[in-house]
This record gives sequence, C-alpha cells and structure tokens, in this order.
Amino acid sequence: MLQQQGRRITVRELPLPRPTLGYLILTRLSVDGVTMTKRAVDETFAALFALTDIRFVFREAKPLFAYTEEQKEKVRMALERVRRACDAIEKEVL
Repeated sequence: MLQQQGRRITVRELPLPRPTLGYLILTRLSVDGVTMTKRAVDETFAALFALTDIRFVFREAKPLFAYTEEQKEKVRMALERVRRACDAIEKEVL
C-alpha cells in the first residue's frame, strides 16, 4: 500500500513465474477504495477512441451537419462500442 497526499493506493500483482526478473504485473489498482482493473482501463480507452471517431464524423459533416447513411452507420457502430465499454467498466468497477 502506498500513501500519496492523504490518498490510500493499493496495488495487487500476479505471482510471477520467475521472480528474479523483477517485473511487476499490475492487475488491480485501488485508489481511495475504488478498484480499477486493467480491463476497465482498456475499456475506457476503447470508449474514448470510439467517441473520437464520432467527433471525426461531426467534423466531416459540418457546416450543415447533413449525414450520409455511411456516416450514420459509423456513428451507430461507435455508440454501440461506447455502450459495451461502459457496461464492461460498470461490471469491473461497481
């Protein structure tokens, strides 16, 4: 456990097959009692990338914001990815 400016941080690691290598494999990080897993962090980035894809569609469609069917499909797919990522984060963290 680490202490940082009044915050309690807990790090758990997997047992290493060769402890002499000295590598830390981070699987869970707890900050102030909220546990973050590698999967939750990965899903957060996936959601952010999907939102960036939506932002690019918005930029392509301006100034009139008249969307083609292809752009609408890109937005639908990206929103579905965001929803799946949010569901995974909720399952991992809450």
